[in-house]
Amino acid sequence: MNEVKITLSGYNINGYHYFSVRDIAEIADFECTWDKDKNTMSLHKVLKENISQEDINNLNELVKEYIDDRRKQIVINDNDIRYVAKSKNYDEIESYFKNNINRDFNINDFVVEEYSPLGDVVIDTTDTGNNVIQLPLNMLDIRYYVGEYRSSYGYHVTVIHGYAKLIDYLDEWNNDLHLDNIKFPTISDEELKQKAAAYHPGNKITDYNIVRSFDMKTLSFEAYVSVNFITKDGYYVSEGHNFTL
Repeated sequence: MNEVKITLSGYNINGYHYFSVRDIAEIADFECTWDKDKNTMSLHKVLKENISQEDINNLNELVKEYIDDRRKQIVINDNDIRYVAKSKNYDEIESYFKNNINRDFNINDFVVEEYSPLGDVVIDTTDTGNNVIQLPLNMLDIRYYVGEYRSSYGYHVTVIHGYAKLIDYLDEWNNDLHLDNIKFPTISDEELKQKAAAYHPGNKITDYNIVRSFDMKTLSFEAYVSVNFITKDGYYVSEGHNFTL
């Protein structure tokens, strides 16, 4: 591994060679845990206390893939803002926000949703037959909610290899928003479905999906209604409709 010869203890069972996943995980700097209740094994990348120069170069190259000049972004050049996937320990990220973005920032004022397009570990079998462990990629969507409505105000944090590397600004806070005087919409989901269905007369509607939100720029409540239907010609189509509530 990395041009270093490593010896592992194996097992020969009925002519097949087996190796311990835990042993392999430790070599690759992964932590292996077993949940006996769910009968599930989990692998998580172990964060190093001292990151090597090679790792720094790799991180700095990887983050370039997510830089978009059309958006307001901050690249975190110092590799000291760590986050363990699914840990929900946002202390270091919150501290960075307070020191560099907003001194009054409080993570508890937001709802954090985490997802990983690559999963915790991705094994890629190449043409040469080698298994390559890809670095985990985690996305933290940090949003402010107005009641139960997800607002456009917040941030998006890209975490690569266990280190927060990029912050995307979403809409900023609108000082004209006064929560004490706000009036929430009373329209029901059924009413929204009827409004969307009016655009599809004669079609067989199979399903709806409704996403409610709050636009921080315009201070308006909105709903996006996706309608799945079958046309008169038998085609399956999906169309979306935006409504200001």
